[in-house]
Amino acid sequence: MTDQGAQKGAILMLALGENEAAEVMKYLGPREVQKLGQAMASMKAVGVDQVESVLDSFCSQADRNSTFALDSDQPMLFHRTVGLRDEWANIQKRS
Repeated sequence: MTDQGAQKGAILMLALGENEAAEVMKYLGPREVQKLGQAMASMKAVGVDQVESVLDSFCSQADRNSTFALDSDQPMLFHRTVGLRDEWANIQKRS
């Protein structure tokens, strides 16, 4: 995982929230969890544009690689992230 990947992952994890992030981290190796944790801890402020970019990028990539297994939690994460992106867009419209 590159430093840029860790930063993007940290933004996604923080946007997902504690419970969903914990579910995602179950599927990561110890080094990935450590690197993501360090990136999350080092974040000071994240701009609106940066959050939108990460969410859009994740959703686009998930769309292109949508080979979800029916018995996995992956569809739930994808739909939660898409919902989060939509919620974020609505908040930005109101601001």
